[in-house]
Amino acid sequence: MIFYLNKGRILEEEIVRIIKDYFIAIDLARDYNGISVNVTNEHPFNTIVAAGDVQAASLFPAVVVTTYEETKPSRLANLPETGIEPTTWTWEEADIDRLIEEGYDVTPQVVAKIKGFYKERKHLYGVVFGAVRQDRISIEIWSENITLKNQIYEKVREFVCGMMKHTLTQGKELTIFDDSIYGQRSNTFNYDFGISLAGGQITFEADYIIEQSVIDTELADLDEKFLWEVINHAKGYADATRSVFKLGERKPEE
Repeated sequence: MIFYLNKGRILEEEIVRIIKDYFIAIDLARDYNGISVNVTNEHPFNTIVAAGDVQAASLFPAVVVTTYEETKPSRLANLPETGIEPTTWTWEEADIDRLIEEGYDVTPQVVAKIKGFYKERKHLYGVVFGAVRQDRISIEIWSENITLKNQIYEKVREFVCGMMKHTLTQGKELTIFDDSIYGQRSNTFNYDFGISLAGGQITFEADYIIEQSVIDTELADLDEKFLWEVINHAKGYADATRSVFKLGERKPEE
């Protein structure tokens, strides 16, 4: 049986959460006489268009976090591969117990199903695939009041250049380079929704690693020449549909 264990990141959702916590910590609402700042991944402009009858003013001021591009890190652009070399892996039962707390996207039911195979064996085997990726994040600030927009922009800029980087990277394989942080504080306006809005934008790049681990419960062991076990339907192979391919060893039947 094959199990896929994914460890990815949705950075824009993480950033929304920590900006909300940051605004609470600095008591932003009290600074602005109880004004509530809408921190979201869903652009208010989309909400206005989709809902039709929504009061546009109720959605602002807003801080909008989106990923406008996901790609190979620019600093690795001249390298031929984006991935990390696949690594064969031996899984102990204790490794399975830690899957959820270590950030794998796996349900308790799947964890229990994997653990069931340890009743008859001590180890499970598989392979770990990793890839270095880069999110280009945009943080837009929109408000009817230009002064308020500038003040929120400054609060966000201080956070992006300060504690936000450490909050996102603490204990995780993620890097935000200072030279990738760009800002446009002024001279952006929108008049499309019945109110006059002033906008600002901060963008930056975040490099991080995603991972997919694959466990195959039919593997009995791993050896030095192990590559990967695949379902093989190639003509000329005499044995079952599952075949372990080993470097320089396996050839089809004539």
